[in-house]
Amino acid sequence: MRLYFFILAMLIIVTGLLANEWQLVWSDEFDYEGLPDSTKWDYEVGFVRNLEMQYYTPARLENARVKNGKLIIEGKKERIANPIYTPGSDSWMRQREFGYYTSASLITLNKASWTYGRIEVRAKLPQGNGVWPAIWTVGANKAKIPWPACGEIDIMEFVGKDSNHVYGTVHYRKDDKTKSIGGKFQNESLSTEFHIYAIEWFQDRIDFYFDDNKYFTFSIDDAGIGENNPFRKPQFLLMNLALGGSWAGDIDDSIFPQKYLIDYVRVFQSKKTENPNKFEPLRTYIQTWLSRTATTKPIITSSFLKEKIIDDWANQNGKYQIVSVRKPDDYTNAGHIPHAINIYWIDILNDSSLARLDPHKTQILYCYYGHASMLSYTILSLLGYRCQNLEFGMMDWNLDALVKEPWDQKADYEIETTKNLSKETHPLPTIISEQTDHKNLIKEMAAKYFAGEGSPIITSSEVKAIIDDWEHKKIKFQIVSVTSKKDYQKGHIPHATNISLEKIAEIDNLMKLDPNRITIVYSDNGQTGQLAATVLNLLGYKAVALKFGMMDWNKSYVDQSKQWDGTATYPIEKGNR
Repeated sequence: MRLYFFILAMLIIVTGLLANEWQLVWSDEFDYEGLPDSTKWDYEVGFVRNLEMQYYTPARLENARVKNGKLIIEGKKERIANPIYTPGSDSWMRQREFGYYTSASLITLNKASWTYGRIEVRAKLPQGNGVWPAIWTVGANKAKIPWPACGEIDIMEFVGKDSNHVYGTVHYRKDDKTKSIGGKFQNESLSTEFHIYAIEWFQDRIDFYFDDNKYFTFSIDDAGIGENNPFRKPQFLLMNLALGGSWAGDIDDSIFPQKYLIDYVRVFQSKKTENPNKFEPLRTYIQTWLSRTATTKPIITSSFLKEKIIDDWANQNGKYQIVSVRKPDDYTNAGHIPHAINIYWIDILNDSSLARLDPHKTQILYCYYGHASMLSYTILSLLGYRCQNLEFGMMDWNLDALVKEPWDQKADYEIETTKNLSKETHPLPTIISEQTDHKNLIKEMAAKYFAGEGSPIITSSEVKAIIDDWEHKKIKFQIVSVTSKKDYQKGHIPHATNISLEKIAEIDNLMKLDPNRITIVYSDNGQTGQLAATVLNLLGYKAVALKFGMMDWNKSYVDQSKQWDGTATYPIEKGNR
């Protein structure tokens, strides 16, 4: 009988371990030098909370840097001016003319957030009275749902005056009261050795770990039943070194400088995913890519392609691959750019098509006027290819082709100059998929996008007709400008809100969009608008891009007579490659 119960117990343990197999979905190993990776981390700035004494600085090496494989968050005793100092203010954050301590608080807000999984950080803590390092998460919707209703999970908190304990706590709101519950673990080497601080977050509970020791479990239903429970929604990560304040107390000035060392940060999610909604991991993946894209140039001009690449093809063909995404007949019969292969954009995801792309080369994509190639650019880039899009495509394959001057603020169609604000918040789309790999999920969502009804673009005359009947059409459509704030203020299409391209996948911005309406997206020239529209479609929205963007916000702005007609001054080829 004893043997039976022993075997049964082992089966239960093994089954539990198999059920909780984890796969890495996000990490920073700090295997570089300098400032923390800006595609993963942002900063809190200034005096922030809890009457703490430190002034948080952004992107300052003295307070946050990566060196020798470690992230160093350093608290220093030094004077720094408070730029929001306001004499006589009722706010403690504004009452201080100077800060006398500096530190850093790194956050993943609008860059990465997660629902469920294992979050672990290996760190060595600072020491001395007044230090207050922490590793914690807060609801990604905190801009809309203030603390504590947005929820907080303290993976690790430590105060120097209690040098042998670390604390794990959850904070939330229930029955109109702030609730805090947690546990603590004792260890005497917190500031002399590295330890792993972790949570394992499931649909029903959150387990808190110090190294391999589980020391506290929180039942998520204690925070409420149903979708409004903050611990069933995405949370972003924070790592900071606070000084003084409501818990850490008086600061011993003799201890400075103090260094909070972090070896790595890793986020895992279950291979047997409890949450079938893949929206948030996909959104995080896309937003991280968008943040990187902001520092690169997705568009290449026809003159650069002709003069720097094609005219020097013998030296450049090892670096570039030119890809037409036009219809096969147009590629073969009308002519194509020299050395270009052809993969029709609708077929770009086929295994046979992807097999023709050299992942070691930069793919230069083009179509007829730039939209289908930008759509292809977005998807291929998210799949890991290096790509550039030919500005205005084949239309611009002449020295004097398409008139490309920016919109001249003299549109035939009406404009607005007052800012339109989104007054509603909307639920985010749900993406149900069995895919666990981001790239396979991109392929799945792109295939659904391609299979959808209608064209990926909309013309200016069609948008004008919608605006003319806005009282009836606003139930079905919403309009978003991804032009710069400055250009939006100069004049924008009526009823359009403004969201910058690099932030289009941030949660706060997505919540401005109704997933049940068609989103009309436009930019200055149409191509970055197509990029944004493609991103939205991959995230489960229905979006179309305004053909030629604001350039075409006239009845006859695009000069058809100057488009490429098969007699280009730049060379072309005919036939197949």
